[in-house]
Amino acid sequence: MMIQVCSDDDDGIRINKQEEQEKSAVLYPPWCSCDWTELQQLRRTRGLFAGIMSPAQWDLPPELCCRPMAFVALTGLDVVYNAIHRAIWDAFCANRRADRVPISFKVLPGDHEYPKCRTKRTSYEWYIPKGILKTGWMNKHLNLVPALVVLFYELDWDDPQWKEKQSECATKVEIVRTSLQGRNTKVAVVLIQKKTPLPPGEDLVASERASALCGACDLSGKSLFVLPHTDHLVGYIIRLENAFYEHAQTYYYNEIRRVKSHKEFLNKTTHQLLFVRHQFKMGFFSELKQDTQNALKYYRTAYSLVHELRAHETNMLEIKTMGGFINYKICRLCFQHNTPLDAIAQFRKHIDLCKKKIGSAELAFEHTAWMSKQFQSFGDLFDEAIKLGLTAIQTQNPGFYYQQAAYYAQERKQQAGQLCSHEPGGGYPAPDPLETLSGALDFYGQRPWRQGHQSIDPPDSEKEKQGILALQVKERDVPHSELIIALLSNAVAQFKKYKCPRMKSHLMVQMGEEYYHAKDYTKALKLLDYVMCDYRTERWWSLLTSILCTALKCSYLMGQVKDYITYSMELVGRASILPEEQKSRIEKNLIKVLMNEVPEPEPDCDPASVQTAQSLWSDRMSLAGNNEFAIEVQDYVPFELKNGLNKMIVKHGGGSEMFWGCFAASGTGCLVCVNGIIKSDDYQRILGHNVVASVRKLHLHQRSWAFQQDNDLKHTSKSTQKWLQTKRWRVLKWPAMSPDLNPIENLWRALKTSVGRRHPSNLNDLEQFAKKEWSKISVERFQCKAKFLSPSFHIDEPVQLHVYVRADCPHPVRFSKLCVSLSNQEYNQYCLLEDASKGKDILEPSTQENMCLVPGKTRKYCFKFVAKTEDVGKKIEITSVGLMLGRETGRYVYLNWRGGWGDAASSHETLQASRSFKRRTRLPEQHVDWDTVTIQSSTMIISRVPKISVQLTHEPPALTNEMYCMIVTIQSEEDTVAKDIKLTAGLKPGQDANLTQSTQITLNGTEVCDDSHPALLPDIPLGDLQPGQKIVKPLYIRCVSTGSRILLFHVAYSVSATVEGKDITCKCHKDETVTLETVVPFEVAMKFVSSKFEHLERVYVDIPFLLMMDILSASPWPIELVNSEVQLASSMTAIDQPQSQVEGVTLQTSECASECFLLKCPPVQNGTSTVASGHYIISWKRKSAFAETSVVRTIVILPHVMVENIPLYVHAELPSFGRVRESLPVRYRLENRTGLVQDVEISVEPSDAFMFSGLKQVRMRILPGAEQEMLYNFYPLMAGYQVLPQLNISLVRFPNISNQLLRRFLPSRIFVKPQGRNGDTSIEAA
Repeated sequence: MMIQVCSDDDDGIRINKQEEQEKSAVLYPPWCSCDWTELQQLRRTRGLFAGIMSPAQWDLPPELCCRPMAFVALTGLDVVYNAIHRAIWDAFCANRRADRVPISFKVLPGDHEYPKCRTKRTSYEWYIPKGILKTGWMNKHLNLVPALVVLFYELDWDDPQWKEKQSECATKVEIVRTSLQGRNTKVAVVLIQKKTPLPPGEDLVASERASALCGACDLSGKSLFVLPHTDHLVGYIIRLENAFYEHAQTYYYNEIRRVKSHKEFLNKTTHQLLFVRHQFKMGFFSELKQDTQNALKYYRTAYSLVHELRAHETNMLEIKTMGGFINYKICRLCFQHNTPLDAIAQFRKHIDLCKKKIGSAELAFEHTAWMSKQFQSFGDLFDEAIKLGLTAIQTQNPGFYYQQAAYYAQERKQQAGQLCSHEPGGGYPAPDPLETLSGALDFYGQRPWRQGHQSIDPPDSEKEKQGILALQVKERDVPHSELIIALLSNAVAQFKKYKCPRMKSHLMVQMGEEYYHAKDYTKALKLLDYVMCDYRTERWWSLLTSILCTALKCSYLMGQVKDYITYSMELVGRASILPEEQKSRIEKNLIKVLMNEVPEPEPDCDPASVQTAQSLWSDRMSLAGNNEFAIEVQDYVPFELKNGLNKMIVKHGGGSEMFWGCFAASGTGCLVCVNGIIKSDDYQRILGHNVVASVRKLHLHQRSWAFQQDNDLKHTSKSTQKWLQTKRWRVLKWPAMSPDLNPIENLWRALKTSVGRRHPSNLNDLEQFAKKEWSKISVERFQCKAKFLSPSFHIDEPVQLHVYVRADCPHPVRFSKLCVSLSNQEYNQYCLLEDASKGKDILEPSTQENMCLVPGKTRKYCFKFVAKTEDVGKKIEITSVGLMLGRETGRYVYLNWRGGWGDAASSHETLQASRSFKRRTRLPEQHVDWDTVTIQSSTMIISRVPKISVQLTHEPPALTNEMYCMIVTIQSEEDTVAKDIKLTAGLKPGQDANLTQSTQITLNGTEVCDDSHPALLPDIPLGDLQPGQKIVKPLYIRCVSTGSRILLFHVAYSVSATVEGKDITCKCHKDETVTLETVVPFEVAMKFVSSKFEHLERVYVDIPFLLMMDILSASPWPIELVNSEVQLASSMTAIDQPQSQVEGVTLQTSECASECFLLKCPPVQNGTSTVASGHYIISWKRKSAFAETSVVRTIVILPHVMVENIPLYVHAELPSFGRVRESLPVRYRLENRTGLVQDVEISVEPSDAFMFSGLKQVRMRILPGAEQEMLYNFYPLMAGYQVLPQLNISLVRFPNISNQLLRRFLPSRIFVKPQGRNGDTSIEAA
């Protein structure tokens, strides 16, 4: 088996079967660097060395770009056949988390030959270096020379063959030391053991044998390790890694000291290159040691020293190459330290120092290629840092560096075209001056034909000339456009990510042009077409014109007829800034295409491509079919009327007369002639007189516009700024030093061209011509607006549609068809206008005058049609307006406006435009002002206006649960019979769901609605209705809950009508809604009281009590109480037969009716429980003369009451009144209601109003269920209501029963008559 080295792109280790004799192997983990052999091969294939020309020549070496990690070699592991060794290797390689030490591991055979160590130099006195840094040095210390070699050996402390294995291990260590050949690399031994070792100090045998092994192998105790192969293998491996890392740190520290020790032997005269080399080496060793702070310090010193070298054409490339390497290291470490500003500052310094170090003028393209690579590399570093968490901003992101890299790549392409344009006879020189004996350079940045040469003059001028020629010949084969496109693509992705749309569009234009130069016209046209929309929207006419010219060339070279026509039409418009002669040429070609002829070639195109294109065009023109080309106007030409856009642009003009003008998206504003030199005060006066007037003229909505001006001194003076603040105008900020960015410059150019054609002879003519041409400025050749005359049309009237078209061409243009496409395609046949003539030339006079568009004149075309009855309630939209130039029999162009007008404006902008236009004065019918044409791209077909009346008669508010009567009266005012009348009545849909559940409606008022009745009765048939006839229909509504609800009464019918001579059946409907308030009819209050009318929180078993009911009327209408009854629960009984005491009572608003019932509770199971009382039912109805109403039953749930048992029942029998000084007998009855013998203590309290005879204090026992009587004679002393002597009762067995509870059932007062008066027997005891 042989284990090959995996490349950087491999995901794992590739194992190929070879002969068993090939036992030497080198094994890398998947994340390791490449070995030297593979790296050499990679360099040969990719051309990484300076001087070997290829697209990847300036790529940085992979060993420079990777993260340096300490190199540790592992030997003694058989990872192929030994499972234990394979597990150990996997533990080293797998799951390399960020918290593990940065070490690069490789498995090497025990007899591996390491690079030979050079003989130490004893003196530098006569030594002259041949270069700065050897090409293999970095890779040597990354992948070839280890900091530590670890020997793995299977040996247990109790191995029976200990002596023999000890000697074998010592021999292996000696072989490793011999192969290192005097290097400072340390050697360590790891013993693989099967058992887990004991803690230190407990295994004496292990200590002795470890000491003996260290002596035999000449190792220190810190270089011997034990690795138990147990379940915790990964943990042991991590501990081993940490120990290996410490050894590697020591090795690189010693290497830094060794390199630093050479400094005292160097002089600054002949050893300048060594100063740079040594500083770079110390920085690299510090990186391997993971000491990035010191590494950065050494690299900065090396960078300063490399630019102190004397630069000339011979060593310029080497200085720039090493400067680029060191700059890359510095920037990478700055990003790693999270100091991006330092990285950016270093890179800017690097560019400033190197941008003028061009070198040989014949190889200037090498310098621009090198500069491009510097920017690209820094952009890559910046992007990598962002992915790791660095925050970028819109003005500082990698896109700017990729853009600059693309710029230098374009410079390289241009210089290569100038310097490498050799005659075809001059081929590549032989022998090849770029070949070397070893196949690679010795030092970075040197020429292959003069390696190691450091003098100013080249050693062989002929070889120098041949080498330069070879580089130039190879440069011709470099795919420059591909390099440029790749860089621009990276830049576009970054600008898109950081939301820089203008930069993205600008770079996409450059990509499109590069594709054009690379003759990939399809991709070029796709990119250019993508960005045109942005430039049209922002009205950058100069940039758009340039893009259109390139796109026109691409469409011509590809033979794309539709694209060619589209771009040609846009380039001949006034939005284009092409000279008139070029516009005339394009217009002639456009007419040729429409006439089925081959157009003339576009200028400055590749001759071979032109020849191919002419053949394509000939084939296209010869095809009989496929001659229709539809153009979506909004996709190509921006419409001038964009009312409400936030832009107001102001600028001065020049010439013999100075003009001030302004424009907005909706057109041009005021133009005034200015005399003399304008100062700040003059400028403010001009603004005050013309800005507001322009805003009104352009119909800009309120404050929806912004004021823009450039940074002229009079514009930015303090007085002008203060004046603008008083006006409270929103002023846009304008970048400094950018007057040409002002879009009004395009209008000044167009104005000068238009006025120049009229040849003004004096200043008066100049001013008049300028104002006339200013008012005519437009941005389209063809413009269109379509509108419905009304936002809605009734079904019994025709739908009317107007289309307005105007042209801005130098000659009248005839069209052959105008059609309007509607959302309902059945109506399209009524919106069509065609020319019957057979002429083919679009410039021929038309047989119909209205089919010819005259420049500057607006044509109006009227259409109308009758809508279908099934479209009632539907919207009809203008989907597009089409204008055909040419004939269907030949080639023609179909201009299409989506939505019916020239710009896809938002509905908000359309609304603002319509509001502003309504304030204009109306012109005569024969004249059409384009700006006054409002936009109405859709209309609604609505039903015919109903001619019936719907009246509702009722008495609000409604009372809950009653059958509320509403009488609907429908009267016809139609001239003919209203057929099939249907009424839908009830709760209006869309309200609260609770209202739907608590509202019922019916036609039958004699029955009470329930939950089965709906809230809305649909389509109640009422028959036909003659003219003047009426129908009366009563409806009954039951509202269960209070609150307001909206009721709907929808009457639908059909009637015959005639529209435009066509008989149709119109469906009409009328809706009436009413808000009905529902209130409660009355409120019921109830309470439990004792026989003494005291409020009771609880009642007691078999003790009578009263249920009091109070009915308070809340209705604004009289309420008749028909009846009332009490339905008692089983836990409660009536003492007498309960009868209604409010029957027949009529309550007015706020009146109250009361009644009471005498009740008692039977015994309960437990001592205390809560029982239900039952229901109270009230039968009532509204007392009204409006309509007979039905009786409503309202059920009121009686409250639950707590019932309690009393162990002793006390009752008193006494006369109803007494007399002064006459005996008053009182008998107390005590009844034991428990199953226990009751011990009762009774005492009577004396009273000032009575004397009494009987037992004042007594104790007795009352048997279960027994009754005891006590008789007292009271002798009243005073007349009036007197308090009886109180009877105190105490129950020994029930101490919780209070005396007050027992005493509350006894009378407490009695009326005493004066002596000598005969009685009034109606007085009762209190």
